[in-house]
Amino acid sequence: MKRSNLLMLYVISFIVGTVIFIGFFHTGLFGFLDVFFYRGIALLLFTAVVIGGALLFLQHRFAFTLKDIYIIILTLVSVNLLFFTHVPVTAERSVSIFLLDYMSTRAHQIVTKEELTQVFIEKYVGTDDNIQKRIHEQLVSGDIAVQGSGYRLTTQGKLLMKMYGVTATVFGINK
Repeated sequence: MKRSNLLMLYVISFIVGTVIFIGFFHTGLFGFLDVFFYRGIALLLFTAVVIGGALLFLQHRFAFTLKDIYIIILTLVSVNLLFFTHVPVTAERSVSIFLLDYMSTRAHQIVTKEELTQVFIEKYVGTDDNIQKRIHEQLVSGDIAVQGSGYRLTTQGKLLMKMYGVTATVFGINK
């Protein structure tokens, strides 16, 4: 296959794969995974299988190699995973995005710190059930476990927090 055609295959495969990945979010596929992060990972892996299968089907017709398929899938998964975990996942759980969204609905208005604090407590903490959502995520992830009428950090959760503690120290993050 000519180099220009091969490059076109890579670009088209990446674009089509990304569109399919995004499209899958608008279906019920893997809907039983109620943690957004885990559902996204499952959808991305399924997308890789779909694109990989399509490329295997087309391989002999267009004369590209298994190495090309491997590179396409690796690129598709890597780039989409990076974007997914840094934009949609962060936006879904970010206090900063919540506050900016609130402010965007009040265009050209000054919003005080007190107002932001109040809306955060009333809406983010009080009505959107974000605490229960985070508890559920951590139960599913295995970082916490139910104990009596409360929750306790598991061994896995303790290891995760040690890792984050080291990361915070290394990068100078306020713990």
